[in-house]
Amino acid sequence: MATYNRISARRGQDVTLDATFFFGGQRADPFAIYRIEIFRGSVAAQNIVDAIDIAAPDSSSYPLPLVRQPDPPEPGALCPTPPDCESQAGDGGTDTSDGRFRYVWSVPTDAVVPDVYFDVWYFFATDPGGSSLADEEDELLNQCNRFWVYPDNWYVDGGLQTIRFGFEPLDIKFRKPERRPIETGIMPLPLYDYDYNLVAPIIPFLSPTISIWTAAGEVVVSNAECDMKLRQGAFRSNPWVISYMLDTCNFFMGTFRYRIQVALPDGTTRVSGDFYFTVS
Repeated sequence: MATYNRISARRGQDVTLDATFFFGGQRADPFAIYRIEIFRGSVAAQNIVDAIDIAAPDSSSYPLPLVRQPDPPEPGALCPTPPDCESQAGDGGTDTSDGRFRYVWSVPTDAVVPDVYFDVWYFFATDPGGSSLADEEDELLNQCNRFWVYPDNWYVDGGLQTIRFGFEPLDIKFRKPERRPIETGIMPLPLYDYDYNLVAPIIPFLSPTISIWTAAGEVVVSNAECDMKLRQGAFRSNPWVISYMLDTCNFFMGTFRYRIQVALPDGTTRVSGDFYFTVS
């Protein structure tokens, strides 16, 4: 069974719902994640489609059915220039991450689609005391997230229209020791008059990669996998971005050139023009 992320889940398939908790700006575990409720269309009692109770925090199975996610690698404090970055970078990738959780929801085969869904995470920030958490639900905090669900895995290409994409670089300047995504907008064309029902179903099937070169043409990154995400803001006509986590500790200071390549389900590819960013 395929697993999709929030950008475009499919009816009858699994979707990964990730949530990261922070306290005082630092990643941290709450005392207990209590329940997840999933709603369709809006967060209202009549729209609830599922409720998932989490194991008690004092049980050996907590936080099932949630799964902890590993820490991302963190750059070293000094962020030296290559090739010394690797030896001085922070550790990452362990199974003891604080605050990072994932719930895999199996979208029902009879789910109403296409539609937006909301996952509301209820949690206790601190121990409310008492003999049972069920008696302390008035102390619960909650966080509402969203994801999209589409009909199914079928995508039919009638061969009458060719899907066209434009690319827009969104990040130009990076400064050491930053570790943040470099994002490129992907825009169905013609921008304000494309067939949404033709394009939207293939978004979860896109396989974007990025290649990066120095200004002198030396390969730094070759066909690295990227993620599909949503652009921040009200970009209704071109809401999608291609995102790649850029660790500036692995780059010398200077100017770099990059290209995005996107593989479509029909076997064709789309390649962006040459874009540039700087590391200082």
